[in-house]
Amino acid sequence: MNGWLVVSDVDGTLNNKIRQTPKKNIEAIDRFVRSGGIFTLASGRNVQSIKKHYDKLPLEGMPAIVMNGSGIYDFGTGDFLYKDPICPDGMELVRAAHRRFQTNEVAIFTSDNIYCLNAGICCRTFVGADHLDHHFCASFDEIPSGDWCKVIVFGLPLNLKKVMSFMQQHGEGIVKVFHSSIIGFEIVNGSANKGAAVLRLAEMKGIAFDHTAAIGDYYNDVDMLKAVGVSAACGQAPKDIKAIVDYQACHCNHGAVADFLNYIENKSQ
Repeated sequence: MNGWLVVSDVDGTLNNKIRQTPKKNIEAIDRFVRSGGIFTLASGRNVQSIKKHYDKLPLEGMPAIVMNGSGIYDFGTGDFLYKDPICPDGMELVRAAHRRFQTNEVAIFTSDNIYCLNAGICCRTFVGADHLDHHFCASFDEIPSGDWCKVIVFGLPLNLKKVMSFMQQHGEGIVKVFHSSIIGFEIVNGSANKGAAVLRLAEMKGIAFDHTAAIGDYYNDVDMLKAVGVSAACGQAPKDIKAIVDYQACHCNHGAVADFLNYIENKSQ
């Protein structure tokens, strides 16, 4: 498998629905890496959150894509190799949306912290579940500017639809906005996405385009799945996600990553 780069989403892809990594995925990744392949992760998680999943795998210091493509982090050196934070106009748009729709909770991710504004049950559950470093804020004045890698807006679905529509209407070309759950949507810089980050990483590692591959399960994976040479969706992915990929793997509970690696290995013979 020498010369291949395979990138996997974490939640609902590498991990099953209870956030555990199936043993068959770990075994398949180990076999793939020992045969010369390069494997890594691409997630909406920040560095602190993705690390505990990264550490379970035989990745040998391989950089990982974090915060939905807003950064490439090198666990070997402890530094970002690349960052694409939200631009000043994008930050101001987030502030404007919050002024207009103040009932929503906002989580702003910087390189090393999460700043929670108007924090309620969603923000508190989000940072508490994985014991993530965070700071509860009373206003935007408490949040450092210039390093907003991504933003999550939490709220009730009907209100979220209004906020998301506002961001899309005023933020075209400035920010990228997409659903990440039924109670939240995410905002990243207009040029940031997992797909661009995967291709940047492939260039760093000297991997040819036709040997780039990725697997995911949700809408924040679309850019990545469209960008690579070979793509796969997990069995539980929405139908419109499955429609854009080369291979439909099994459900994440049954080892979707192992299934996809087997497909690539067979394809390469």
